[in-house]
Amino acid sequence: MNFLTALLAYAISHDISRDEMQIRHINYCQNLYFQPNSEQKLLDASCDLAQTQYDIAYVKTGKY
Repeated sequence: MNFLTALLAYAISHDISRDEMQIRHINYCQNLYFQPNSEQKLLDASCDLAQTQYDIAYVKTGKY
């Protein structure tokens, strides 16, 4: 079972909306970004690496 399928099963069992699930996944990806071996962990979690890097850079600029 891939990560997103497991996340979907979790969301359904806890009555979490699709939008909330997407937000939680994005937050999870952003947290993984700062961990050792992050690139592989991001790929394993089906994260969009380019989008995650963009989001992190955007927040670091302080212009949000």
